[in-house]
Amino acid sequence: MDDASLHPFTNSIAIVKKMIDKNDSLLLDEIIQSWNELVGVLIGAHSRPTLVKDSILVVAVDSPPTKTSLTLASRKIIAELTSRGYGFTGIETQLRSRVKAQTLNLEGDNVGK
Repeated sequence: MDDASLHPFTNSIAIVKKMIDKNDSLLLDEIIQSWNELVGVLIGAHSRPTLVKDSILVVAVDSPPTKTSLTLASRKIIAELTSRGYGFTGIETQLRSRVKAQTLNLEGDNVGK
């Protein structure tokens, strides 16, 4: 191996970080695709996974009642995600408006229109 093919250690860290970020993005896409199946149509219509942070799934919700429902269902959701091979230890909810419209766009669903 010649010196030109060697990367400094800092470049290697950046490359690995990009790979991890990409894997988190793919993981999030998979979860979004099956979100209504995981949480049910009612909670699914008012929430959406937004981020994978360490072993925590971050979910945006559009109202305090949805946040409460998701929190109460979180153990069951984590158990289902674990049975599918995902290594989550918790769900973090974030209250945001406009979650429903974004969820409907993502899934191409006409429910509520």
